[in-house]
Amino acid sequence: MVHVLDCSNVNEAYCSGLRLIMTEGVRQPSRDGDVFALEEGLVVTYRKPLQRVLFDPGRDANPFFHLFESLWLLAGRNDARWLDRFVGDFSSRYAEEGGELHGSYGFRWRHHFDLDGEGNPNMPDQLDTVVRLLKQNPGDRRVVIQMWDPVSDLGQKFKDVPCNLIAVPRIRQVQGEPEPYGGAPLVRPVLDLTVFNRSNDFVWGLAGANAVQFSFLLEYLAGRIGVQPGTYTQVTTNAHVYCNRLPKELPTNLASPYPTHTPIGTDWDHWDEDLKKFFAWVEDGVVMPLGTHPALHCANDWFRLTAGTFYQAHFKWKLGKRQEAYEYLAKSNAAPDWKEAGLRWFERRLMCDHLPKNKPEVLQWKL
Repeated sequence: MVHVLDCSNVNEAYCSGLRLIMTEGVRQPSRDGDVFALEEGLVVTYRKPLQRVLFDPGRDANPFFHLFESLWLLAGRNDARWLDRFVGDFSSRYAEEGGELHGSYGFRWRHHFDLDGEGNPNMPDQLDTVVRLLKQNPGDRRVVIQMWDPVSDLGQKFKDVPCNLIAVPRIRQVQGEPEPYGGAPLVRPVLDLTVFNRSNDFVWGLAGANAVQFSFLLEYLAGRIGVQPGTYTQVTTNAHVYCNRLPKELPTNLASPYPTHTPIGTDWDHWDEDLKKFFAWVEDGVVMPLGTHPALHCANDWFRLTAGTFYQAHFKWKLGKRQEAYEYLAKSNAAPDWKEAGLRWFERRLMCDHLPKNKPEVLQWKL
């Protein structure tokens, strides 16, 4: 029997899924230590996938890593050392010699596969192709985004090979409210995304980074196609939790009601260009204030108000200006869900700064 979780958002999924695995999971060995794993498959559907920020304090998810890794993926990057600024040992744990993340989903989406069969480095990437095909034929059922490559991955010994194998976007027609004066119900197209996974750490993967990564992908594709985001479903054959990461207490859904979500895009024709501007500003050392650096003159205000503010707050934090970072984020106009998660993440660490030095920090999960 396959387990099915029909959830509103990632906070509900995290609570329900962790309870399921802790009550019905079976202890098994793995290459990274013992796990509790479901012996059957797991299907998780998010009805509101853009409510993707996880707030559970015991999980202590790093919202800065989750947000910027998702942008890093949409930029098609695999230089894992860039992510070390948010998780200091990320590249040493997951990257190959030279610093490249072999299984980077973003690199697979945009650069890895030879779509024209001629090894052309300027070939159309998968995401551009998906947008073009679904604009031409919204009913197309042959549109698949590939992440697993048997030539590169099957039987290989890399530190990281893709856990998520393929993503299938599908446009669905849904009925809305009836038109005024007794008209027929309005019908509008939405984009659903189904992701198939071979093996998933529920804490760090499925209800952690994956919930953010693939909801960003869903929102990005829907925006560029010109439809609304629909549901996001993840199917895994092996959902598990590492025994040394089990919480002492079962989590509770602390994000109900969920803070207001702010769309990542409004001008999708210029979104990719704005993404490049954002990374140009970051690589320039964040030496100029937001709004004055030419790279942050974006068509989509989300990059300036949320991504830029979030990055600069973290930049101040890394410089040791902890209280300044907190106050800077608190006064900002960043998206409410990311802002709240960032402030809570800061608060937990500011509180630890005031604990007696002989008391160990109890925060377990960093990604």
